[in-house]
Amino acid sequence: MKRWAAQGGALFLPAGHRYLVSDTLIVTVDGTHIDGHGTLVAGSSLLGRTLLRIDASDCIVENIQAVNPGRVQAKTGPRTGAVLLRGHRNQVRGCTIVDFQMCLTTDSTGEFFDNLFAFNRCVVIGTGGEDRGDGITDWGGRSRIIGNVVEAAPGIGGKVNDCRIGIHVEAIGADAREPGNPDHDAASEITGNIVIPSPDGSGRFRRCYSAEGIRGVRIVGNYGRGWTWDGIWLVGASSRAVAIGNVLRHDSPAPAPTDGAEWSPDRAGILVYASLGVAQRDVRISDNIVELGRANNYGIAVRAAQSDITGIVISNNSCIADQPGNRGSVGIFSTDVSDVQIKNNRVKGPWHYGIAVIATDRADVADCTVSGTADFGISCQNNPGLMRVARNVVEQCAHGIESAGNKTAILSDNVLDRVAGMNLSFAGRDNAIVQNNISTEAGARVVQFGEGLRVALKNNIGFDQ
Repeated sequence: MKRWAAQGGALFLPAGHRYLVSDTLIVTVDGTHIDGHGTLVAGSSLLGRTLLRIDASDCIVENIQAVNPGRVQAKTGPRTGAVLLRGHRNQVRGCTIVDFQMCLTTDSTGEFFDNLFAFNRCVVIGTGGEDRGDGITDWGGRSRIIGNVVEAAPGIGGKVNDCRIGIHVEAIGADAREPGNPDHDAASEITGNIVIPSPDGSGRFRRCYSAEGIRGVRIVGNYGRGWTWDGIWLVGASSRAVAIGNVLRHDSPAPAPTDGAEWSPDRAGILVYASLGVAQRDVRISDNIVELGRANNYGIAVRAAQSDITGIVISNNSCIADQPGNRGSVGIFSTDVSDVQIKNNRVKGPWHYGIAVIATDRADVADCTVSGTADFGISCQNNPGLMRVARNVVEQCAHGIESAGNKTAILSDNVLDRVAGMNLSFAGRDNAIVQNNISTEAGARVVQFGEGLRVALKNNIGFDQ
């Protein structure tokens, strides 16, 4: 088999044939085309090795199957993988990869551009760690990952199969071979994929889709279900990224202790996060549907930890919680961010808060509809810059809009419909202009707590002012 792979050219694996592979098959001839419906079977000697490695460019691998019946895997050290690309413009199409801890990857020792992973099926085994257990992983810039189905394998013997990430792209940084390339660590595409747990739910991914430090990444039109950390994870310097038109369903119960809880991860349908001085700018989260079976975490969350996140647009999303969960759940959440716009979203169900903005320098919450929350529909707390809440509808929530400790808040043209408790609440040396708001309940309450408040009320209808 090694001589077969090394000769290059047109290579064919006949359907129905199975080939035991005991050492890595290496392709070194540019333009090699491996086709057929035959099966490559990983032997036990492939522990910590890759079954098929492409050390060439412009190659195609399509329609083959690669299986790991013994679930050979390494929990530390080198990983056990199916296909590894170490060249440019390669394509892996229509392949079936079963029971590998790293199914399809590019190499992390250099940056290879324009590789394509399309219409493959990957079944993944995990080790409960944060450096392996992925379906498709690309290092560096300008990859295309399109139309794949990535599934966690079932656990065995009552154990959970704790996989890391369904589809992941990550910056290669200083290891790039062409650091001056304008698309270095940039411009990858993740489109039209499906990432799901095992049929019995015993195998799950911590994250369905992940982009770490890839500028201009496009995560568009994907489906993800059953994650234990995040549906989409946009972290590091992933500036100018978009996550558009994705459908994310969290149908799992409360996280098990085997899912990496020791990392204390932020858990959300979509998480935008940066830490330790990393800047993340101009990210757009639009037209997604996030559904949590139980409101235990966040629908969409943006959080900076000793870093600068600015220019975030969260628009035209639907965040739905089907059942009540814990007290900290929020449909759309922003904290410690420089600038965020939250517009034209629909937040529905028994979240604790519908929309919460905390310690953000400048924020707009506009034209959103929030319904059914267990506490305030919209909460704005301790924001040091301009906080504008305008033209929103808050309906059938326990409470309406909260403004606490904001330096400059403007609440205007909002409608509070059938809000049972406090319609408007102000606290903590708040400075606020409150005008042109409407409550459908006669004598709706406006509550002010503490001293040092400066709240100007004007032209509001239906409130007990």
